Amino acid sequence: MDTYNINGVAVEYDTFDTVNMELFINELERVQKETEALPTKDVTAYMKGICELVRDFFDTIIGEGTSEKCFGTRSNLKAIVFAYGDFVRRVAEEMASIKDIANGLPVPGAAATPTNREQRRAEERARRRAEAAERVKLRKSDAN
Repeated sequence: MDTYNINGVAVEYDTFDTVNMELFINELERVQKETEALPTKDVTAYMKGICELVRDFFDTIIGEGTSEKCFGTRSNLKAIVFAYGDFVRRVAEEMASIKDIANGLPVPGAAATPTNREQRRAEERARRRAEAAERVKLRKSDAN
């Protein structure tokens, strides 16, 4: 288990857990894809969208409530973007540190519909974490 500092808050994250590694890479791809889909003509909507994507990223990767613990209830674009960049860079460096050992390890380059967006986002994060946990169970049962 590694300790990372996100906007002045120490969080625990198991960098080398294979489920976490897979989830990290998938979430990086999702953030990139969804960033490209944000409305670039409306600067305010774009900035809010970036903040929401990064908050979702941290809540999915580390656990529900992480973004609120690290950033509070307000969204400071600078704090959120710098924290995201720093976290991604440090995790990528950690993953790269075992590249020689684990040859071929990919290292990143840098029911009812809920009633509101926050609930939908939380449900989506829970679904992704449940899928990741299911993959772990399947791998363990295949190993036996």
